[in-house]
Amino acid sequence: MTGAQQTRDALGATPWPTRASVPPRAGRRRADGPSTGARRTTVEISTSAMPYLLHHCVVPQRPGWPESADRRPVVPAGTVLRHLLDGAERAAPGARAVGLRHVRFDRWVDAVPASRVTLAAAPQGRGRMAVAFGAHARAGVELAGGYPAPPAPWPPPRAERLPRETAEELYADRWLCAGPGYRGIARLLGSGAGQVRAGLVVPPAPGGLLDAVGQVLVYAVLADAACARTVAVPVRVRGVRFFGPAPPVGTALECRLRVTHRTATAVLADAQLLVSGEVWAQVSGWQARLLAGPDTRAPGGYPEHRALSVPQPGGWVLVRDAWPDPASRDVVMRTQLGRAERAEYARRSPHGRRQWLLGRIAVKDAVRHWLWERGAGPVFPAELRVREDPDGRVRVSGLHGRALPDLDVDLAHRADAAVALARPRRPGARDHRGPGIGIELLAPHHAPRGPDATREPDAAREPDAAPEPGGAAGGGPGPADLRAARRAAAAAEGVRPRETAVLAVDGDRLTLAAGHRRREVRRTEVTSHTPGAPARRYTVAWTTEPPPDSDPALTPGAAPDPVTAPLTAPDTASAEN
Repeated sequence: MTGAQQTRDALGATPWPTRASVPPRAGRRRADGPSTGARRTTVEISTSAMPYLLHHCVVPQRPGWPESADRRPVVPAGTVLRHLLDGAERAAPGARAVGLRHVRFDRWVDAVPASRVTLAAAPQGRGRMAVAFGAHARAGVELAGGYPAPPAPWPPPRAERLPRETAEELYADRWLCAGPGYRGIARLLGSGAGQVRAGLVVPPAPGGLLDAVGQVLVYAVLADAACARTVAVPVRVRGVRFFGPAPPVGTALECRLRVTHRTATAVLADAQLLVSGEVWAQVSGWQARLLAGPDTRAPGGYPEHRALSVPQPGGWVLVRDAWPDPASRDVVMRTQLGRAERAEYARRSPHGRRQWLLGRIAVKDAVRHWLWERGAGPVFPAELRVREDPDGRVRVSGLHGRALPDLDVDLAHRADAAVALARPRRPGARDHRGPGIGIELLAPHHAPRGPDATREPDAAREPDAAPEPGGAAGGGPGPADLRAARRAAAAAEGVRPRETAVLAVDGDRLTLAAGHRRREVRRTEVTSHTPGAPARRYTVAWTTEPPPDSDPALTPGAAPDPVTAPLTAPDTASAEN
């Protein structure tokens, strides 16, 4: 076996046949240039050409889920590095790839839908080749006739401890999104002082060994309990050096990783890979961007057993926007939405995507909590499809075999928070509209009430949702409270908020006329903490379920005209548009 073939095998590749022996076909490269010098080849990216990518899906879904795009299989960093090395070696037959320099990962490489990527290699001086993997990645590859002498191994950290987690738990609990073909961590040997030692085994998938270095870095990030951003995406590698023939698939190695620099949004690390105590490869400056996403360290099994929303007294749920940047929001979006919903999300303006996504998360979580409380077992967000009727009523249906009971749902969102409520449809109530819920932003000076209230200032304002004062003098509801209550009652009966009127107020309980019905509404206050922004306070109002034998219809003349009557409450009078 040649040195070039050995290097490729160490990255998880199989020996590359000659062009004369294998015609171009799916998953192979098609050469467009001469046999030496600059060379351009085409690589097919798909799960049929590269079935091992089904072992690197970043979004968990129900077993047997038919929508491959919902799993989002992507080409991992290690496999991209393999392509870069292959491109350089094929442009310089007989040479060995002994190093990589200035690697950049610029874009995700999705396998669904299928695509073709141009692998371009061009000489960059003696012994160097510039290689680009389409618009996704690029690097300089160092070529030579033999391997350099290896450096001395780094000593283990002095204050090393045995990690609490096991390698099996990292994969079973989804700390790492690697299937069997890419599971390169066999044991966690020790950690301490920003260092991690792990036992690796060369996995069978192409690029699996170097990708395992990235997995060790992800573990180093997640092992820090103070880390708020738990999604590590590789963006750069300063350099990689190879010092000998590559170990075959199944060979045991040791990885010694050192975190050299860390901020709130990025981490930088160096690593050595040892075979039988001797350094085989050394990585310098592996940089990952840290994104805010669902914390996979929390128990319970995200997403099929654990929601992003928090259940609240009264049966509704609250979700807060904990993903302040578009890249983090994209990660969360893909764990929550199915194919059709992602297309709907993409059609919306960038300004409107945030609240639209929060609303979809809240609705799905409200339904899932209702199901879990009744023993439904695992329910993935993509199994639920959320739609809106022409009249604005929210509907939820099950996909691909997920059966749902008849549920009525409602949602509301404002600024960085969304709320939703799900209840079973009442049998025989043909004109019953279902539940209603409303949320409004409170002014900074409003005195907080309720168990979740805080006294932190709220200086940030949404341009399309100016906060309003809450409770008025005497402890009664203020304009924001009344707006949320009217919105809840109106949504429950399918009328406009201005077609409602407050009939009575008793603390946090309100009775409203909505259309020709009487609705009982509860209200409370909550606080939302978005990372990097001041806390916001909200008032939330929701309709209560009337007793089965009650008649919510209003007696003619028992209430003022809901369209023209002023909005009144004890010790306060305010009108809303």
